[in-house]
Amino acid sequence: ARLYALDVSGNSAGDAAVADLYAAAETNECLEELAADGNGTAARGLRALVTLLSRNRTLARLRLPSADINALVRA
Repeated sequence: ARLYALDVSGNSAGDAAVADLYAAAETNECLEELAADGNGTAARGLRALVTLLSRNRTLARLRLPSADINALVRA
């Protein structure tokens, strides 16, 4: 079985968990869609997101963690 879409939004998993998820997705060769907003993404997770975007070649749709980014801006 292959995973093509993953939505883990709204789980309040924390910055470290989101960073680990993004790191794992860097080399994934079948994931096409990823969403992870509402998990408390902060600096570590955002750095991992930038790395993911530069390395992953199959991801076609990414829902940016906009609620988490807005929370960081307001803090």
